[in-house]
Formats: sequence, structure tokens, C-alpha cells
Amino acid sequence: MNENLSGKQLEDINFLKETIPVLIRTSTELEKSNQLLQAKVVGLEKELSRKNRLAVIGEMAACVAHEIRNPLATIELYSSMLQRRLADDADSAGVTDKIISAIHTLNATVEDILSFAGEINPAFAPCDLRAVINESLALAARHIENKNISVVTKFQDGRMDISADQYMLQRVFLNIILNATQAVDKNGSIAIAATMDNAKASVSISDNGCGISADASDKLFTPFFTNKSKGTGLGLAIAHRIIEAHKGSIEGRNNPEKGAVFTVILPLKN
Repeated sequence: MNENLSGKQLEDINFLKETIPVLIRTSTELEKSNQLLQAKVVGLEKELSRKNRLAVIGEMAACVAHEIRNPLATIELYSSMLQRRLADDADSAGVTDKIISAIHTLNATVEDILSFAGEINPAFAPCDLRAVINESLALAARHIENKNISVVTKFQDGRMDISADQYMLQRVFLNIILNATQAVDKNGSIAIAATMDNAKASVSISDNGCGISADASDKLFTPFFTNKSKGTGLGLAIAHRIIEAHKGSIEGRNNPEKGAVFTVILPLKN
């Protein structure tokens, strides 16, 4: 049959034989790329929806916090006056102490709400990541000592210079460390590791506690979600916003062995 075909026709057939597999491969690759793009679009839409939802929650929370703050200040003022008047009455003084302590707790909650709802604008400056983590550990020392928790740190050699808001990062690491101290039993352990390369710094904080429950895994950074008997559920939500403001990422997951691990990634160029 090929003998009846002209040279030009044979060239066209050979060209098609070579081209069709290339077109099939290209089509397959385009389909894969399209699927990846669609998945990315869905992810971005979910993230946008989450941010819009958090913005609405933040606005509502800020309004409520402002409404609470003024009468709370008045209650604290009159409670302090009453405390001074009843200083000689041990039973009454104990009651006023509890009232003022409760007011301070409410004030801390209001401050957390306002921190979550407000703008987060890091004051970027050179700082040593190792020093920031150590300062966070120092702030958590009482909680660590109360449960006799062993803390192991593993940092790469030398300074770990980054550009960040060190006080905001302290708050992030302190929150994760305090969560770990609450999750572990007495005589538990916490491990902190920090590394750097040319592009990013990575900090992981792991514990051998109870781990992250199934219902909490998707809501770790959702405001007002908490499994604790005490707390507002804003600590990790604020930490997430701070790391986002640093153009980084934060995630929490269960350790294969036991407990949980939180990982913070910070880009070296902001």
C-alpha cells in the first residue's frame, strides 16, 4: 500500500506519527495543570471566605469589647475603693480580692479580642530568633516548673538573624509553649528545634501530651474555639494572624508517636 503513496504523503504520515504522541502527552499535561489550577482556585476561594468571615467576627468582637471595657473600668475602680475600705476585714478583703482578680481576667479577655480584631502591623527589625525563643521560654518558666516539664532545645550553631517583630514572635512562641505545658502531664516533655537556610527560618515546638483531637484539627486557628475549660480560644488565632503578617505560615498536627507539634515558617525576606 505504501508503494501507491507519494513521497509527500509518506512524509505527512510520518509527521503525524511523531506529532500525535506529543499532542497526547501535551493534552495530558494540560489536563493535569488545569486540575491543579482548579484545586488552587478552590483553596484560594476557601481562604478568602475564611478571611471575610474572620473580618466580620473581628468587627463584631471589637464592638462588644469596646462596650465591655468602659463599664469594666468603672467596676474595677469601685472594687478597688471597696477593697481599701475593707482592708481590715479579712473575710471581706478576700471577697474583694476575688472580684478584682475576675476583673483582671475579663480585662485580659477584652485585650485579646481587641488584639485579634485590630490591625497587625509588625515593626520589622533585625533580631536573633534563638533569643526570641529563649525569652518566650523564660516567660513560661513558672508553668514549666510547676509541672516539672523537661524542655530540650536544638538550635543550629551561631546567631539566627532574621527580620521580624520580636515581641509579636515572642507572643506566638509563648502561646504555643503554654499550650504545650497544658497538654502534657506532670513530668512531661517539650522539644523546640530551630533551623535556617537561605530562604527561611523554621521553628518546631513539640510535646508528648494528649495531642490534637479530631474535631479540633480543622479549627485550631479559628477564633473563640477551644477545648479548654478556661480561655477565649483566641491565642492561636492571634498567633496565626501574626505569622500571616510576617508572610510566613503556621500549622499544627499530631506527632506519629505521641503529642502534637506546631511548626512556624518565617521567610528571611519580608
